[in-house]
Amino acid sequence: SLLNSLLSYNTGTQKEEAKDSYHTVYGIVGGFILFPLNVSLETEIQEIEWRFKSEQLQLLSLKPGASSFLWYNPLDRYKERLEILEDSSLIIRNLTPKDSGLYEARVIFNSGVFIIQTFVLSVYDPIPVPQIHIQSQCLTSFWCNITLDCRVTEPRTAVTVTWKGWNLLSMLEKTEMSEISPNSRILSLSLPRSQSNSSLTCLARNPVDQRNITINLRNICALRDIYASDKAPKGRSDGFLRWE
Repeated sequence: SLLNSLLSYNTGTQKEEAKDSYHTVYGIVGGFILFPLNVSLETEIQEIEWRFKSEQLQLLSLKPGASSFLWYNPLDRYKERLEILEDSSLIIRNLTPKDSGLYEARVIFNSGVFIIQTFVLSVYDPIPVPQIHIQSQCLTSFWCNITLDCRVTEPRTAVTVTWKGWNLLSMLEKTEMSEISPNSRILSLSLPRSQSNSSLTCLARNPVDQRNITINLRNICALRDIYASDKAPKGRSDGFLRWE
């Protein structure tokens, strides 16, 4: 596996390799992340190297206690975006999707033993506010039958979309009920008009951000059947909904 390959990585230039560590880090475009170096600087360390392993780029190296570090400056890609803390941890600022990948901190001791701390960075886009579209709507005297579609505009990274509903099964139910649609984007409902005063929330999220939009079904179920007339509204928005 990828993890096993990472943890068994050894250049063979040192005598012995100590136990490695593996970390998963999430960042947001335009933000910053910290790769914490988990090693005591009081030990006899010869050198610390930071690398972007995914592209075989050596970023910088430093010696404990030194006032500066050796900056390899690969293609100016990380220019003015890297910062080393007093404990030799690494900060990357102004993140971009291209920063996603595997990073290594190689700590070489005077004894010849070295350890490798591996960081897997995933950079995600901020999530825009989702929009709820009415795909279909059929109203009768007693029932409200609707199909809703929750959309997130042009996400460049993975987004999970879920629906949550409150008091959809019983207006007498006082506790919050969370119902997640099997299809994360499309939700079909058939409920009595007498119970249409319920709320629905579409939640879009990734590991670093989330946005939601909430509607009251009364605003939909009180509408006339949009397919019952040639004058059905198209492209109209009431602030929460758009239908086509």
